[in-house]
Amino acid sequence: NPAWRWWWIVALLIAVAVAGVYWNTLGNNFLRFDDRKYIYENPLVTGDGGLAAIWGDLWSESPKTMYYPLTTTTFWLEHALVGLAPDTASLEGPSHPSHPLYHVTQMLLHAINATLLLFVLRGLGVPFLPAVFTATLFALHPVNVASVAWLAERKNTLSSIFFWLSLIFYIQHRRHVDAPPTIGKPDKPWRYILALTLYLGALFSKSATLVLGPMLIVTDRVLDRRWSWASVWRALPFLILGAEMAYLTSTRAAAIAKSGVPIELWLRPFIAVAALVHYVVKAFLPINQAIMYPRWPLTLAEPRYWISLLALAGAAALVWRYRRWLGDLWFWGLALFLVTVGPVLGFVHFTWTQFAAVSDHYMYVPMVGLFLMVGLLLDRWRHGWRPSPAANVSADEVPSRGRTVIVLAVTLVALVGCGWRTVQQTRTWKDDFTLWTHTLTVSPDCFTAHFNLGNYYVRVEDDEKAIVHYREAIRADPDLNPPVRRGALCLRRLGRVDEAIQLYKGAIASRESRGGRSWRIHAEYAGYLRSLGRLEEALAEYEAIVPKLSRYEPTVEDPIREIQAELEGTSPG
Repeated sequence: NPAWRWWWIVALLIAVAVAGVYWNTLGNNFLRFDDRKYIYENPLVTGDGGLAAIWGDLWSESPKTMYYPLTTTTFWLEHALVGLAPDTASLEGPSHPSHPLYHVTQMLLHAINATLLLFVLRGLGVPFLPAVFTATLFALHPVNVASVAWLAERKNTLSSIFFWLSLIFYIQHRRHVDAPPTIGKPDKPWRYILALTLYLGALFSKSATLVLGPMLIVTDRVLDRRWSWASVWRALPFLILGAEMAYLTSTRAAAIAKSGVPIELWLRPFIAVAALVHYVVKAFLPINQAIMYPRWPLTLAEPRYWISLLALAGAAALVWRYRRWLGDLWFWGLALFLVTVGPVLGFVHFTWTQFAAVSDHYMYVPMVGLFLMVGLLLDRWRHGWRPSPAANVSADEVPSRGRTVIVLAVTLVALVGCGWRTVQQTRTWKDDFTLWTHTLTVSPDCFTAHFNLGNYYVRVEDDEKAIVHYREAIRADPDLNPPVRRGALCLRRLGRVDEAIQLYKGAIASRESRGGRSWRIHAEYAGYLRSLGRLEEALAEYEAIVPKLSRYEPTVEDPIREIQAELEGTSPG
């Protein structure tokens, strides 16, 4: 491997490249989708509670957001330094300008992640060129735009720094412990303690980093060239902390998040396999990207599931056939991909599955494993596919000059192409209108895109266009009430009350025809009639709801009593 200075030179070049491809984001606005609840309308960030409120939110009876206190602390610091928007920005209108500092921080964090990754690979013993290939492709890949341009995904960029740092110090601890002891200087486990402390920082930034525990066991397999129970004992504190954070996150999500209707258990393995294949394809063919991809049909008649299953079976057969030739480092990359992407494949129901089965921002760490596998294969090819017992190219193997030139040329083309796509992709995250308009080009039936565009047009006082998108949102997902409610309000402002009533009636009929619960939308319709002063009709609707309610659901006794009092001309008290 080249001297240390070459690794640092590459690290500096990577940081410069990150700044170049993400410069566009400095003029981007906050997005109402998650940026609002995590930053500009988050009382933990903009309120007077300070750090005590942020870190103490764990014990709050009404939690504000998911418990990622370190991530929230960075937003709080930025808000304390520069506020939310530049002094020259107008806070009037549909957009929410953000101060460039928030995006500068994101760029800086991403650049640090790419450079730390370079030194993680060096610590593992990855040859120079595959390590540079992996780190640089990670830095410039357009799939990562979802994690860097989207401020709410500070969770990804910040937690990954602690993830890689913890891994670096763990590797150093292992190598230092195995080295001959210095005379008179007994070994002290400070590197291990520091790795564990940094892991806490990762968990407090995003709980998905709990996968570091299993990865330490795999890392020990690379360092020791064998599996051992000692690895499990070393990883045990990490596994325990990760399990505790997983429990905390699941209970917090249940308290504050609306996660939609869970997918049937029998279908989840098929969706997980299709998601796995999707991520591999997107890593090597990053086109038609969007914040939300089309939702897949929940039926085994969908060809995607069977094609993905066959592709996975074929890939698994090849890996098994050449398992001895591929080597430890290649399998470390495979493990990194599978272990880090596993929790978001859909085996377990979570909030995002109500929008789509996949998302670019879930690939921030997993894609590193894919790029490492490809980089190692390219390096083996330029050495002539020679077998190597250690699965690493030995120092006395001289690579083919012609093949090296081809590998460097292909790598350069890939990096330039990724950089160009990243610049293009950052433009689609400029503001809410641009983001959701672009999303509809990739996913025309995206409920969230139509709903958010409807909200945008309401903010610019264009009810006609808002209604169009609300109707599309209702068509895409008839089970959700907000577009019905907001579409009815737009129609009422336009004086088209009869259309608003038909909108409600259509939503109720659609819900009931499919056997779904209709009492909530029915209650909203009754409230709408009441707001129009049509009290008798409203009372009839409320009374029709009563048989649909179970004892676990709220009653409508109060509005019934109030309307009856209004009709009788008396006070409900």
